[in-house]
Amino acid sequence: MIGGTDVIIPTTLAPAEALDICVRSIVEFWPGAVIEDAESGQFYRSYRAVPFNHVNELFVYRDQTACESWEELGADESNRDTMVHLLYTRQLTVVVDDPAAPEISGMFDAIRGYLQDDIRRFPTREAA
Repeated sequence: MIGGTDVIIPTTLAPAEALDICVRSIVEFWPGAVIEDAESGQFYRSYRAVPFNHVNELFVYRDQTACESWEELGADESNRDTMVHLLYTRQLTVVVDDPAAPEISGMFDAIRGYLQDDIRRFPTREAA
């Protein structure tokens, strides 16, 4: 990240459920998102392809262009706010460049809302 900011989001959900909700929330804002398992380097071209029970850390890129730019340039200023880093070890951590950026702030609001709201209101994975 370009001077990334770690944001801890409290949740009692299991890691797989919390990461699933985070990715679905982000994909609402970035429908062309590319998802990468940060540990293995495996790329997923869709939300449905992610094996949430087997991952603890993900990179979610805005789109294929952002993904390629991050692969080429890394944490370059031109990549600001085009990737979200999700990590769940003992707690859910979301890392972004600027949590106050309008689009990123909207993602945080959505993630927090879905994590804190009645989880049954979020469509099931099969329905999404």
